[in-house]
Amino acid sequence: MTDFRYVRLERWQMNYAREEAQRREDEARYYRMRNGTTPEAGLAAHEADLVGAVCELAVSVYTGISERFFERYDADAADVGPIEVRGRKLGSAYHDLRVYKTDIEKAEFMVGASIMEQEEHAVVRLNGWAFTVEAYANATDAPFPPHPVKGQARHYSVTALQPIATLVQYLPQEAGDEFLTR
Repeated sequence: MTDFRYVRLERWQMNYAREEAQRREDEARYYRMRNGTTPEAGLAAHEADLVGAVCELAVSVYTGISERFFERYDADAADVGPIEVRGRKLGSAYHDLRVYKTDIEKAEFMVGASIMEQEEHAVVRLNGWAFTVEAYANATDAPFPPHPVKGQARHYSVTALQPIATLVQYLPQEAGDEFLTR
């Protein structure tokens, strides 16, 4: 699959994402929460929060659905409307989706995103999307220990993602619309 879309985030949008990343880090420290990374695997908390915020904002810009910035963390809520976003940092060679069973309960869709440029602005590549249930069912177990809350991570191949442009047909057309399913 090579039908990517690129979203450019301007300087003011990057500042907005940085503020959200800092808020997440502060909230996690205050409430003694973990963000899913460990000293053995994953990104440092600040970097993980920034990658997440940048990629979530790009999906929000692309779909027109509001992100959840500056809201208290809710483990049962998706990142952007009905969408769980899985982002990859600049320079990552790995673009598969990490999927957890808990994702099925909170999101109807998953979107894979990769940061391609990141300075005062950013360019985020939207790699594609999948129905969360299908992604989990067709993924393979990750080769690292289970997350203490979410359980065993699974990997869904980026090559199995549907073209991002086709996601809009399943999203609400205006406020109040129910999300469409197969």
